[in-house]
Amino acid sequence: MSDFPADADIPATGPPDLLGDLGSTRRGLDALTRECAAESLAATADADRDETTEARRHADTLETVEATRADAIDAAHRHRTDGIAAARSAHEQRHLAIDDEAEAMSVRIRRKAHENERKAKEALEEAVWLAETVYEANEKRPAREFEERQVEIDEDVTRLEELESKMIRESRRYKQPVPRAAELDAADLRAVEAKPQVVMKLELGAAAQFAEDFRRLAVPRLFRGPIMVLPLAAFFGAGVGIAAATGAAERGPLVQGGLYGLLAFVPVLAVLYVVARRTVLRAWRPFARSSALVRKATERVKTAARGEMTDLEARLIATRDREIAEAEAKSLPMIAENLAKAKERVAELERRVPIQKADADTTLDAATTAAKSEADVLEADAVEAHAAALAAEHDRHQDAVETLKTAADTRWSTLERRWFEGLGRDVGRLSEIRDDLDTRFPDFGDPVWKTWSPPDVAPPAIHLGRLRFDRTAVDDGPPADPRLATDHPTTFDLPAMISLPSRASLQIDVDPDHRTEGLELLRAAMLRILATVPPGKARFTILDPVGLGQNFAGFMHLEDELPGLVGERIWTEPRQIEQKLTDITEHMETVIQKYLRNEFESIDAYNLAAGEIAEPYRFLVIADFPANFNDESARRLASILQSGPRCGVFTLILRDRRGEVPEKFDVADIDREAVTIRSTRNGMRFEAEGLEDLDFEPANGPPDDLLIEMAHRVGRAALDAGKVEVPFETIAPSPDQFWTGSTEKKVSVALGRAGATRLQTIELGVGTAQHALVAGKTGSGKSTLLHAFITNLACWYSPDEVEFYLVDFKKGVEFKT
Repeated sequence: MSDFPADADIPATGPPDLLGDLGSTRRGLDALTRECAAESLAATADADRDETTEARRHADTLETVEATRADAIDAAHRHRTDGIAAARSAHEQRHLAIDDEAEAMSVRIRRKAHENERKAKEALEEAVWLAETVYEANEKRPAREFEERQVEIDEDVTRLEELESKMIRESRRYKQPVPRAAELDAADLRAVEAKPQVVMKLELGAAAQFAEDFRRLAVPRLFRGPIMVLPLAAFFGAGVGIAAATGAAERGPLVQGGLYGLLAFVPVLAVLYVVARRTVLRAWRPFARSSALVRKATERVKTAARGEMTDLEARLIATRDREIAEAEAKSLPMIAENLAKAKERVAELERRVPIQKADADTTLDAATTAAKSEADVLEADAVEAHAAALAAEHDRHQDAVETLKTAADTRWSTLERRWFEGLGRDVGRLSEIRDDLDTRFPDFGDPVWKTWSPPDVAPPAIHLGRLRFDRTAVDDGPPADPRLATDHPTTFDLPAMISLPSRASLQIDVDPDHRTEGLELLRAAMLRILATVPPGKARFTILDPVGLGQNFAGFMHLEDELPGLVGERIWTEPRQIEQKLTDITEHMETVIQKYLRNEFESIDAYNLAAGEIAEPYRFLVIADFPANFNDESARRLASILQSGPRCGVFTLILRDRRGEVPEKFDVADIDREAVTIRSTRNGMRFEAEGLEDLDFEPANGPPDDLLIEMAHRVGRAALDAGKVEVPFETIAPSPDQFWTGSTEKKVSVALGRAGATRLQTIELGVGTAQHALVAGKTGSGKSTLLHAFITNLACWYSPDEVEFYLVDFKKGVEFKT
């Protein structure tokens, strides 16, 4: 079975766009034919014209040589006369120019001196103005800052006075005399002198706190208001109670007992008052000290502020006077220096004028002599040049005749080489593409299908039929000159195709009369994709809303061998269609976001790096579009058409031209993204750039028995090819990385590949990830996974980092190795 054409000795891969290559080669051949036909006619006409032109040129040149000699003799005489006149005129102009330049230079020197003097004076005035302006802008600042400081100090003093008033009120409410003011010691006075502002703020805050504490004194508060009436009544009541308890029942003894209670309250009241007095004095002293410090510091701050105001006013005046003096010291010497330099330059200018005029006289004499000598030389040269020109023209004419003949021969040689080489190249390339695809895609009746074997790589294109090409059918025909005759065939067949993967989407746009032919072509394309793409690397999603699956029933035999190649069924209902299109767009999102990202241009670039875990191509097959398509389905189809090829998702559409597409769907999206085959009155037309004018014969559909047989064979081959094995070296450490892992924070080890550039790892010991469960049906690879996990752990981590406890309920069979 190895002799099937897919494994023949033909190129395994083609250009990125074989269809584009075919069209551009055909267009190039047509252009070559037109251009070479036109060039052959132009070459003959140009040779005749050039011969006539050269003869006329030779006669004209001889006439010109004679006229040139006469003109040269006249020019020599004029040169002598004009040279002498020009020298004299230049001499006069030079004298005038010297005088004008001297006068202009003198004016510029004086003007520059006046300008420099004006600028220096302006700079001086500006500096004086700036100093005065700065002083005036800041003149009132010291007094303003002093007033602001005074207001701030007055506010603090007012606050202190409020606190003192509160203290006096509280003392009187406590029924206590106001204590006298505190006296400051030497240390307090030094502190005030050193940092009066700090002392004032700190002590004002302390005084506020002391006032608050004074208001909360416990014992003195007993004397506030009528609160002492209660203890007095209590003692009176106690005396009456004691008298009653001793047996006195008359009013006199009871009153007497109450008086005794009052007498007992007097000493208690006296003791409480003494305690309250001492408490008040202790609480008053720190407040009085803070109050005295604040007042002392306030006086010191006011004095310092006044001194700072005076110093700042003095500094402003000194700065203004200094800047004015510096500006005068800089500008006045500069003015005097500029005037002196101007006088020196004027004197130097007056000394140079006579010397320059003498040089002009010498130049006049030399120019006159030179004009006479040059005229003599020109006349002699004219005679000599005439003789040389005659000889040169005769030689040139002879060479020109020979050159024209050589050029004509060379042009024909170039034309012949371009024609024969280009024709051979383009016809050869067209034949190569045709023969390659004819070999890869034999007719369905060819016995070679019985020897089919799975291919290793995808083909560069999928064959769809034949295009009849006549290379002579171009404007103005092929070259008629017998020297360009060729034995290449004039007509031959070219393959119609879709390029894989660059232009693998297909639209078959048919009317009802050509629907059956379109379905046959669609089934043929599907079977050829299955037969020539490596097994399992092409998967179909089939939508058949009109045929209800009958049009593609033969492909369902693939599911008998390997589920997933065409899906579990053929989809027909609007809801099913929308869901499958949703599944495909979600797959595209996964491919773009997980696999391609910004690392890979397309799924083919990703697969090249992914190797054994390469993603398969996916083909969306739609019959009788737009039947059962709603707005959402159409929107998703447009997205698949536009973005699908980059993700390896291609669309094969049989469009019913009569069907009304959803309102927001633009049919031009299909025309733009897919290769189009369109039915016409004269049959089917293949609309690919450079090939749209060729007669198209579509491929016949496969017979049912071949379709069923190939479905089973491809399915079995896909099942065998679906077993992916990743070499252990992919996840194992390099020799210099053995036992370099650390379990201090986690245990992490690779188990396989997760895409083209990443490894799939398992991490334990992080958060709640402390355990792992491996589950799967028999033969799914659980033991292999455990072996890889244990072995890779032992490679990355030393025995000091990881210990194994292998428990096997199969009596050690799993871990015997």
